[in-house]
Amino acid sequence: MSKTLLKIKGLTAQAFLQWFHHAGQADLLAANPEHYIVQPQGNTQEVCETMDCYGQPMHFRIFFTQDEKIIPIELEKGYEFKLLGYGKSVADGKPMNTYAAHQFRNTADGFEALLQIVFPDCVPVELVKGHQTHLAIEFNNWVEMAHQAQRG
Repeated sequence: MSKTLLKIKGLTAQAFLQWFHHAGQADLLAANPEHYIVQPQGNTQEVCETMDCYGQPMHFRIFFTQDEKIIPIELEKGYEFKLLGYGKSVADGKPMNTYAAHQFRNTADGFEALLQIVFPDCVPVELVKGHQTHLAIEFNNWVEMAHQAQRG
């Protein structure tokens, strides 16, 4: 499992998630140079990206859900907001057995983001570690974009 914790100042979890859910393709794509496609489509996102130094780009669709039961790990207590999803291959539509379990909570001066990706056991450790860096880069950039949008 890939796990990354971000501590953000000057923005609430709600403000960030509001921005994220309304972000356009250009902002989502620009957040990480490893992004080739990040195309929101309703309650899904088509994504093609690489992970750090790990091999070939992966092309998949994330299906966002509020159903915590589909996530095969116990979610952390005390995180009031969640961004949950599961992946399917774009090439053949098969489940990837990969899940996003991103959780957010407000703090006195901002919010914390606990970003988790659950991978199948067979995934190489380089991919998991690369994804920690990938998440930190893209979410930090998205937070900065949300800050700028809030400032006007």
